[in-house]
Order: sequence, then structure tokens, then C-alpha cells
Amino acid sequence: MAGKRLVIWPQYFDSSLSRRMGRKVSSELAVPSPKPEEIERALRAAGLKFESKKARYPRTWWQESKMFIIEFEGSKTELLKIVAAELKKLRGRRKS
Repeated sequence: MAGKRLVIWPQYFDSSLSRRMGRKVSSELAVPSPKPEEIERALRAAGLKFESKKARYPRTWWQESKMFIIEFEGSKTELLKIVAAELKKLRGRRKS
């Protein structure tokens, strides 16, 4: 992979988690209990190159999850906003 490699976790986008427990985006951008498969779809929809690995997020170590390693040139904050927007779009399409 070329460029910066940033790691993200589904917990970053989980509206049911507090910031202290690992949510990184605002509650307006977050969705309830995002699944790793949804994160993968959001990353593909955004056209981002990534790899995923089974792992446990340290703050919610009792839950199996995945970590995503993404090739991205911008800041992590920018990346999180892009992924959150794609997640919202995916959730919106699924409901209609």
C-alpha cells in the first residue's frame, strides 16, 4: 500500500457508545451498532483501499470485531467523516 495507513474500528461510528468507550464521530454522524460488514461496504462505496483483520477493540475487548487498515492521504478526522457519511447513506437505503 502507498500513502498513509490509518486504522479504524466499527466502534468509532457506534452511536450506542460514549466517547469514553471509543466513539470518535459526533452522535449526529454515528449509527447504532455498525457491523464490520457495513464498514467494509462503506469503505468500498467511498472508493478506499483497505485490508481488514479480526481483532478486538481494546475498550470493548469482550466483543469480537475487525480492524480496518486504510490507505488514505488526508487526516484521520477526514477519513472518519467520509466513512460515517457512507454508513449513513447505506443505512438510509436499507430502511427505504
